[in-house]
Amino acid sequence: MSTFDTFSNVSQALVGTAPAIFVATTPDVLGTVTASGYLTDLCVTDGNAAPLKTGDIIFLNYDSDGTPGWTAGYVTNPSTGVYNFVQGIQGVVPGLLLAKKVVNGASFAGGAAAQTITDAAILTTDVVMVSTNTSANAVSLQKIVPGAGSIALTFSADPGAGTCDYVVYATV
Repeated sequence: MSTFDTFSNVSQALVGTAPAIFVATTPDVLGTVTASGYLTDLCVTDGNAAPLKTGDIIFLNYDSDGTPGWTAGYVTNPSTGVYNFVQGIQGVVPGLLLAKKVVNGASFAGGAAAQTITDAAILTTDVVMVSTNTSANAVSLQKIVPGAGSIALTFSADPGAGTCDYVVYATV
């Protein structure tokens, strides 16, 4: 049985069967939280609407032997009437993107249509959104390719010196 100090729905009323997002705190240690059936009392309610359903996401603060910790996970129903908390959110929404970095005012030198922004935090598996702020010449941004430690930008022509903003998303 769950023992939560706080338990709040941050996604409010979602349409259909979309996963809801909750934040919660518990004095229980992580081993107790991940034990089979821990969430059952929040999922099964004698015909009334239950607060949790399979696939819902929970961001959880827990006590770890006197040292608080946090984790994220999702609700599963491996057998009728038993609901579990599973650490990790990869299984909930395959390909979920989480923003890992936001940069404002990154500069590029110009001189050719191909420009590179260097950033050690970028991986080839990341998704990057770029918005140009300024460029010396009137051009359009045609292609964005994340690389290992960089973003390759291809403009319609030489942009000249300029700046851009970008957001890096990691898939989980």
